Order: sequence, then structure tokens, then C-alpha cells
Amino acid sequence: MPSADPVSEGLFAKGAPQRFHRLIGLAGSDPSGVRRRAVVTSAVSWVPVFVLTAVGAAFSWNSGLAPFASDVALHVRTLLATPLLIVAETLCGARLAIIAGQFLRSGLVSEDEEPRFDAAVTSTLRLRDSWLTEIAVVLSAYAVTFVLIGASIETPVWQQAGAGPTPRYSPAGWWEALVSTPILLALIFGWFWRLFLWTRFLWLVSRTNLKLVATHPDLTAGLGFVGYSLRAFSPVALAFGAIVAAKAADGVLNHGAAIYAFRHSVLGLVAVVLVLFCAPLLVFTGKLLDCWRNGVFQYGAAAASMGRELERKWLAGERVERAPFDAPDFSTTTDLYSIVEKVYDMKLVPLDLKGVLAIVFATLAPFVPLVLVALPFDVIADKLTGLLR
Repeated sequence: MPSADPVSEGLFAKGAPQRFHRLIGLAGSDPSGVRRRAVVTSAVSWVPVFVLTAVGAAFSWNSGLAPFASDVALHVRTLLATPLLIVAETLCGARLAIIAGQFLRSGLVSEDEEPRFDAAVTSTLRLRDSWLTEIAVVLSAYAVTFVLIGASIETPVWQQAGAGPTPRYSPAGWWEALVSTPILLALIFGWFWRLFLWTRFLWLVSRTNLKLVATHPDLTAGLGFVGYSLRAFSPVALAFGAIVAAKAADGVLNHGAAIYAFRHSVLGLVAVVLVLFCAPLLVFTGKLLDCWRNGVFQYGAAAASMGRELERKWLAGERVERAPFDAPDFSTTTDLYSIVEKVYDMKLVPLDLKGVLAIVFATLAPFVPLVLVALPFDVIADKLTGLLR
């Protein structure tokens, strides 16, 4: 029986809360279907809030449209982060499926281990399409929403109806609390679940008898392609960065907070994102450590043996009839030593440095407009000049 193909199965391109989207007529994982889901979901999150706020302003039920228009965090969450998390399902999911299929195409999984690989794919599909997962994601989103509603967090003015020490939610405020926020949280929790499935899949694959090559030029025994997953997660990191940057922008633009006050939040966000998307790759550390240890012993012994033979042949006696460095023995030894050097330089985690930088840049990109708005141009110029000195 042929092995299951993660690419044809769309192994990570689907998942919670996609089944809920199908229930409300937003099915489709093709590019046009994804764009339709992104646009409709974003519109459901933002348009009713705008309409209800405008109606309330017309009848003096709330403080008017000005506070609503200045709520940067709301607009970024609903008009940018929400559709981006949906579009990322196709962008990121398709790339993860290709990476998963590469285990077979590269020959890392032998024919004897293909049934275990198929079992990993099948169990991942079963968990991905589970109704319980969909229900858990939606319930978790509403549970967190109700916690936020009950917490003593300052409610934006445009969400309030009337004044007083405990103002009531306006219709627009209730829609944002019971529809817009749960939609965003469900998408975020769906990505957490997809990340769990990715980690679990890699762990199951790491338990098979992989045909690793200690001398592989990627310095990770042939697993270097797995590190490209970091680049695939860049759209998700961009959405997370946009959410936090929008909250910081609201504090800076609407409440007079200093941009430096959010530096710890930014650093914490980058750390969390790196841990989330880099940690799954640690499942191969044990395999890579064994491969490195065996390679060091075997290739190290071969290098030592050739080195001793070279010294015995060319350095023990006196050979003056020709220059020893012109002999093929030296080029052969050099070739072997360059191979052995790759073994000694092996990395124990298949991290891709460019992928790490892509994740960091994607996370920080939404903060660039805020910095340009919050800091005067002369301050930015002085900072850049100081860096160049």
C-alpha cells in the first residue's frame, strides 16, 4: 500500500475552526474559498460594530463615532489580524504539508518504517478533523471572553451605554464582546491546536528509525528542511505582532503612553513567538545527538587512520624525489577531513537561521509604523546616526 501523502491530504491546511465555518456556509480551502472566508469573517467582526455605533451616535445612546474611529486596537484585530490568521491556514498549512512529505521524498523514512509514518499521518488527520476539537476551541474562546468581560479592565468609551461607576455595554459593545472577540480567539486557539498537531507529528516521526546521514551538508543529518517551517509560520507571527502592536498604538495615541513603556511587552512577544515555533524542532535533538556521536566515533577513527598512514608514508622516511604535496594522498586526505569536519560541526536542532530572522522580522514589522508615528523624525535620525558611528 502506498504511503499517505501529507500534501494531498492537506495535513495542516485545515483544522479548527474550519468545520464551524462550513456550518455557516463558508466552506472551501482553495484560495478563493479562503479569501471569501477571510473577507466575510472580518466583515462580520467589524461592520455590525460600526453600524451599531453609528446608530447609537445618531440617537445619542453612546459617545459617538469619534472614540470608535480612534480605537486602533479594534480595527487592527478585526480588519488585519482576523483575516490574516485565516489566510495563513493556506499559506502556512500548505508549506507544512510539503515539509512533512519531504520525509518520504528524501528517503529518510525507509520502506520498513512507512507504515509507522502512515499511522502518524492518519492519527494527525483524525485529530485535525475531530468535532471535539472544534467544540473545545469555540468553548475556550467564549470562556476567555467571559473572563475578560468579568475582569476589571477599562472598557472603551464607544462600548459603553450611559454613564456611571459601572456603565452598561452598548449594543456595539456586546457585539464586539460576544462575536468579534470570540472569533479572533477561536482563530488563535485553532492555531495553537495546529501547532500542537505539528509538534506531535514531528515527535511521531522522530520515533521512527530515520536514515540520518552524519555527513549531510545541511549539518543536521538531512533534517535541515524541517527548519524551513519557521518561515512558513511567518504570517501567524505577523498576526500576533499586529495584535500586540495595535494595543501599544492605542496606549500611545489615545492615552499618551510612552512608546518605551511597551519595550518589555515587545521583547516578551518575540520570546514567546520563538519558543512556540522553534520548540517543535527539539523533538529531533535525541536522534541528532546519537547520529553525531556515532559519526564522531566512526569518521573520527577513519580520519585518524588515514592521518597515521599519511605520516608513515611521507614523514617517517626521507622522500626527496618529488614534492609530497603533489601526491594524490594529500588531496584524498583533505577531502576526507572536510567531510569529517561536517560531522564535528553538526547541529543538534534543525534550526534555520534565516527562518528565525524571518519570524522575528514578521513579529516586529507591525511596530514599525508605530515607531515612525510616535517618535519625531529627528530622534530617529539621531538614533540611526549613533548606530552608524
